Amino acid sequence: MSRMISSSDKKPMPEELVRGAHERLVRELISLESFVTLCYVRLDLKSQSIRLVDCGHTKTIHYHSSTRKCTFLQGYNMPLGFTEQDVYKPVNAKIETGDMLFFYSDGVTEARNKAGEFFGEDHLVECILANVHLDDPGEIINNVRQTVEKFSQSDTFADDLTCVAVMIFDMSKLEFIDSSGCGVILSCLRKINSKDGDIKLFGLTKPVRTLFELIRMHRIFDIFNTKEEAVKAHQL
Repeated sequence: MSRMISSSDKKPMPEELVRGAHERLVRELISLESFVTLCYVRLDLKSQSIRLVDCGHTKTIHYHSSTRKCTFLQGYNMPLGFTEQDVYKPVNAKIETGDMLFFYSDGVTEARNKAGEFFGEDHLVECILANVHLDDPGEIINNVRQTVEKFSQSDTFADDLTCVAVMIFDMSKLEFIDSSGCGVILSCLRKINSKDGDIKLFGLTKPVRTLFELIRMHRIFDIFNTKEEAVKAHQL
């Protein structure tokens, strides 16, 4: 996969990357009589859009900040390992500042209570809507897990329980931030650092950058003028 990316100056499209993974894995998966679900998403903040290739994975939940409602994003492809012949088709959608994308394994929706009922997609959407105001992906995921545990009356599950929440923030349009907002950003940084990740900030307005410098947060965060500079720093 890394050879595919480095062999061309042009970044491969998501469907091209998935097709490359398919070509390398499909025969081995078929021989093992196994399969793998997959969801590959690319976010383009400049065009405010996402491009998604879904191979039999659980439906991605898209929270829309403008309507405060959720919709499902679902692709067209089968899991890797079902067949050698598959044409990978992307799904395109628009995103806005304040939106959230929620990815999850089937261990979430297929968790059962004592009556044998599934937690299901509807309960998951209700949980997201009840917690999205927290503006903290880590806290939202923790609350989802706690809700599933309460529903199933167990803290162990028959299948894996994995969630990823991606919130869309546009710092270039932020004219003011108070101590609570700084605390949320700092909390996100700590949680991402604990997973060996990092946050790079760019495009801060002058008032926000001045505040960051006043309370010395510029010593904690790497701040850049442009997205290109921030991305380049991530790749070093």
